[in-house]
Amino acid sequence: MRIYVRNIHLNASENQLRDIFIQFGNVSDVKIHMNSYGKSLGFGYVVMNDDLDGIDSIRELNKINFMNQFLEIYRID
Repeated sequence: MRIYVRNIHLNASENQLRDIFIQFGNVSDVKIHMNSYGKSLGFGYVVMNDDLDGIDSIRELNKINFMNQFLEIYRID
């Protein structure tokens, strides 16, 4: 399942984002989009192997406070 995550703190790393999703199951990919200068654009994607794990992660993590910002998380496929 591919999951869209927005409102990611500009200093957050892909590993930090992976760490909050991995508690729900196997995370196969994490990507935070960057501008041409290597600065975060504040959104990205997480891919989880199991749809049920992905659904659980969305339910539990949407609107959580992550690095003093509230994540917005949506299923995109």
